[in-house]
Amino acid sequence: MFNWKKAEKSIDVNLETERKALSFAAEERERRRKTETFISTISKVLQIVIPDFFGSDEQEIELGNSIFYNMGKKNFYILTYVVVGVDGTEKDEGKVDILSLKGKPFWENVQQIMEYAHTLLDDLERREAGRQQLMNDMDLLNRHMEQKEALWYSPRL
Repeated sequence: MFNWKKAEKSIDVNLETERKALSFAAEERERRRKTETFISTISKVLQIVIPDFFGSDEQEIELGNSIFYNMGKKNFYILTYVVVGVDGTEKDEGKVDILSLKGKPFWENVQQIMEYAHTLLDDLERREAGRQQLMNDMDLLNRHMEQKEALWYSPRL
C-alpha cells in the first residue's frame, strides 16, 4: 500500500532542499559580486601605491603564497605551472586569473589577497608616520637655518 504521508514528507524535504540550494546560490552570487568589487579596489590601490610609495616599476609583484599581481593587465593571478625555456627564462604560460576561479580555490586566494592588503595597509601607515617625522625634522632644521642665516648675513657693526 502506498503511504501518502511519507510521499508528501519526501516532497516537502525535496522542496526545502531546493529552496536552500537556490538561496545559497543567490547569496554566493552576491558574495562574489562584493568580492570582485573589493579585488578591483585593491587593484586600483596597488596601481597607485607600488610606483609612488615604494618607488617600484616592476610589472609583476608577488604577493606571497604564489599569488601575483600584474601591473599592466591590472589583475591577480596564480601560477599553475611554469615553463622554463632552454635559456632559463620563464614563459607566461600557466597563469590563471583569480577571477576565473570558482569555489574553494577562489575563496582561498581571496583570503591571501586580503592578508596582503592588511600587511600593505600596516606598511603604508608606518611609512606615512616615518615620512611625516622626516618632514617635521626638515621644517625644524629649516627654521634653525633661517635663524642662523639672519646672523650670517647681518652687517657687522
